[in-house]
Amino acid sequence: MAVLCVEKAGAAPWGSPLLADIEVTLAAGEVLAILGPNGAGKSTLLHTLAGGIAHSGRILLGGRELSAWARDERARALALLPQQSPLNFPFSVEEVIQLGRTPHASGAAVDSAILAEVMDATDTTRLRQRLYTRLSGGERQRVQLARVLAQLWRAEDSEVRLLLLDEPTGGLDLEHQRLIMDTLARLAAQGCAVVMVLHDFNLAASRAQQLLVLQEGRQARLGSPQAVLTRATFREIFQVDVHIGAHPRSGAPLVLPT
Repeated sequence: MAVLCVEKAGAAPWGSPLLADIEVTLAAGEVLAILGPNGAGKSTLLHTLAGGIAHSGRILLGGRELSAWARDERARALALLPQQSPLNFPFSVEEVIQLGRTPHASGAAVDSAILAEVMDATDTTRLRQRLYTRLSGGERQRVQLARVLAQLWRAEDSEVRLLLLDEPTGGLDLEHQRLIMDTLARLAAQGCAVVMVLHDFNLAASRAQQLLVLQEGRQARLGSPQAVLTRATFREIFQVDVHIGAHPRSGAPLVLPT
């Protein structure tokens, strides 16, 4: 059974259609990267998949319509990291991350162990007692990542797990980009399906099994990195000429400006 199945989905949150005819299926452990020009509908799609925007068509989570999931049950199966996560209360880093365990009734000992693991996976352990509001942008991003990871960290918490991330590497240096991508790969290897919006084509090519390219709210391309990242794609959708090579170690497409 697919973790996520999107059938002819559309959305018009402010009256005008922003998404139309989106179709994609994601299996357990699979990673999908959403690409597209600014304003193409990437964030809108992510919030629609999370159930935050009314939609036409069908969006199935674990074979069930999103609306059929009780709120707490869905929160144990699906987590969303938006592009911005404003928080102005004087919470410590540890308290912010602990919010990810709110849907669960796993007990203090289990939650404490999970918090330690996700803080290690995001390099936030040394920040745990600091006030969230006093962190840098990159530090805040890692804390919010730890929070959503805590929500889905244990496979036994839910038979279905779907992690939605809007530009998870935004504001991160190269070291922490790799750390976060490695952590997401580890989570996917444990059966969690991952959907992430990215602007880095090479990162998408090296980390995702499927790429979905949006153009003006419609599905312009869907397939493997090799099938999607072509010179024709960049000319037609992004209006740029690029050189497409191959990564010397992985063989994944390597996009270079001309």
